[in-house]
Amino acid sequence: MCDVEGIFGGCGDDGILLFPATKYGIAFFNGFYGETVAGGANRTSVGQRCSFGIYFLPCGTVDRAYLKNLAIRGKDVTDELNYSATARPSKAYTLHTSDKATVQRGGTFELSYTAEGISADTHVGMWFDWDGDGVFDICHSKDGESQGTIAINVPDTARLGKSRLRIRLTDNAMTEAEEDVIGTVYDFIVNVSAMKTDRIVTVSPNDTLRGSVVLENAEGTPLADGSTVCAAGDRFTVK
Repeated sequence: MCDVEGIFGGCGDDGILLFPATKYGIAFFNGFYGETVAGGANRTSVGQRCSFGIYFLPCGTVDRAYLKNLAIRGKDVTDELNYSATARPSKAYTLHTSDKATVQRGGTFELSYTAEGISADTHVGMWFDWDGDGVFDICHSKDGESQGTIAINVPDTARLGKSRLRIRLTDNAMTEAEEDVIGTVYDFIVNVSAMKTDRIVTVSPNDTLRGSVVLENAEGTPLADGSTVCAAGDRFTVK
C-alpha cells in the first residue's frame, strides 16, 4: 500500500494512482500517466511506482521502525536541519519541506540520527542526490543501529541549488533508494551553496540602556565595533 496523500492524493493497492483534479494535471511514472479530466473527475492509470517531479516515490507499509531525530550540522552548514518526532508517521512515505539544510559545496558536515523500532535486520540507509538529476547515487548505511553519526563530504561537483536527502528504515531486505519498504521513508530538502571563505560576525545589545556587549577573539582581544571578518572555524567570545 502506497499512500502519498498531499502530493498525488493517494496511491492505492496494485499500483493504481489517484490524482486530485484540483491540484495537478499530468504526472508520469514508469511510462504510464494519470491525469485529471474536465469536470473535476479523476482518471487512474496503473504503474509500479509513483513519481513527483524528478523523484520516484517508494511504496510500502508502515512498520515499527521510524525516525525520531535527524540533524545536519557543521562548520560548512549555513542553515542547520533539526528534525524531531514523538510518534511513528501514519504513512510509509513523507516529504518534509519545512525541515531543510543548506550546506556548502566542497565542505563537510555531520549527519546524526536516532530511531525507534530498529532490529538487527533493519536497513537504515541515507541517500543523497548531489548532482540533482533525480537519482539517489550516494548511500551511507547504518544497518541495525538505532542511532549514529556520519561525516558527509559534499562533492566539489555538487549542483548548486535544491537537492534531496532520503532516509529509509525498512525490514524487507530491500536496500535501493526507490524500492518498497516495510517501515518508513523520509525525504528532506538539502540546499547546496557555493563555499564561503570569509564570514562577518557582528554582536550588539538588544537594549543599549541596559548595557553593552563585547566581541573578543580567541586571544581575548576586544574587537572594535563588535564586528569582524573571520574564516570558518575561528573562535570568539561574547561578553
